[in-house]
Amino acid sequence: MYQPSWAGVPNKWAWHPAVNGSLQAGGWSQSHQFAPEWRAQEAEELIDLKFLFDYYYGDDNIDFHFVKKFNAPAMDRLAHCILTDTCGPGEERVVIISSNHFAFALRGSRAGEHIWALSTIEALTSLNYTLFYTFGAMDTLLIYQVLPSRLRPDVRIIWEDWTFDHCLHRNDTNYLDHEEDFSTGEWQVGKQGCFKKDGYSEGIPLWNSFVFHFWNNPMSPLGSQWTLSPEDYGGGNQYLGYSIESFCKKQSFTPHSQREHRALVLGKFMKFFEPQTNEQYPWKNPQHPDQDILARVIAQLPPSSSGQPFSLVGTARVQNENPPPGADENWKGIPMPVEVIENLGVLSQAEFYHELGKSRALLGVGNPVISPSPYDALCLGVPFINPINAWDHSDPTNKFKWNTQHDLLRALDPPYVYNVRKGDAEGLEAAFKSALENPIEQFIPPAMTIEAVKERHRLLVETDWRSKAKEYIEKEFLSRGESFEYLL
Repeated sequence: MYQPSWAGVPNKWAWHPAVNGSLQAGGWSQSHQFAPEWRAQEAEELIDLKFLFDYYYGDDNIDFHFVKKFNAPAMDRLAHCILTDTCGPGEERVVIISSNHFAFALRGSRAGEHIWALSTIEALTSLNYTLFYTFGAMDTLLIYQVLPSRLRPDVRIIWEDWTFDHCLHRNDTNYLDHEEDFSTGEWQVGKQGCFKKDGYSEGIPLWNSFVFHFWNNPMSPLGSQWTLSPEDYGGGNQYLGYSIESFCKKQSFTPHSQREHRALVLGKFMKFFEPQTNEQYPWKNPQHPDQDILARVIAQLPPSSSGQPFSLVGTARVQNENPPPGADENWKGIPMPVEVIENLGVLSQAEFYHELGKSRALLGVGNPVISPSPYDALCLGVPFINPINAWDHSDPTNKFKWNTQHDLLRALDPPYVYNVRKGDAEGLEAAFKSALENPIEQFIPPAMTIEAVKERHRLLVETDWRSKAKEYIEKEFLSRGESFEYLL
């Protein structure tokens, strides 16, 4: 029969000031002393981890690190279900999230990476996995090393690129350069390391680690499949993606009969709208590049049934500057570089969706690229006009040779997405007219449904990545006579 640590059985962390009869300190009832020894031991190790993590990394006075407060309850729940043999499906699979984007997402930010992060939290939680939050290499390593050994093969770690690099390069000579004040390695004695390699076999195996990266370049020595992407870039990084379905279901759909006779122009910074200085601005007059074509195009569009002329509205400000003296603090009404666009100013998330939802179209201006906003528009029944910035003049209809503001949407056709070549006034006018004549209902791309995203997250956590890493190393390194410094 197992005897809990407070009954005199040695505990490997008992010497530590944060651990002193941890099951008892954690409020565990001695009625569980009849649990199988291995279950009680694993539960104790998890409670040890709770106290150790709090001791070293509990309160660092960084406001967006508030998500670390979720770790202790998660460790308690996992310890309890192991001790009582009540863990549900997936609950013993641990995902360590070491990325700022997830904290900002939970704090309410709607930047592209944060929308993606929030969807990942939603998917992992729906699969009943246990989530722990960290912010550096060493707090991540502490969690991994103190976890019960039975759980470690199923651990998956989602890294920010720079925390991943700190873990990747940490060694005996440079370890102080790869620590942050909020993620020190003061508890690490003897060999200094992070990832598992010769001389540090107790480290994190590289194969269970994935970099959370918005773009298409690989960030891991194991190649593109160990770099996660929000979009399906086609043959590059692992497409994890995000879902907009939950968002869609929470929004009210404005009937087309009640919408304004206008389009909302996508872009939060004034610099995106400057024909004279922004080479990527797509609506320049080809004959006069310092002028734009929007006023001429808008003038050709028919008025509404009530006689309202078609208009354009934007939500822009000057990046990293305050409004001019005496102006609205949210930039409302401050003129845009393109005069035909009325500036609604900086809007809250809810205000932006409200204004988007009562528009007839969303017009791109070249930036920002790969923004989530066109997906939001489609879910609100608003088609997107996607500017084509470059194309093969000998094969102009080949979409795969186009460079657009949102390449992942170029495959969609009207009435959802209108791909229009830059400077093409007639094409832009035709797109606006078609959008007015062919309104759309709510549309969610199939790959962005909750179930599709959930399945990709399940594969991330439950795939045998160790075997895939072994195959990759053999093919890309060993078969070529090259060594690979990290151990599996």
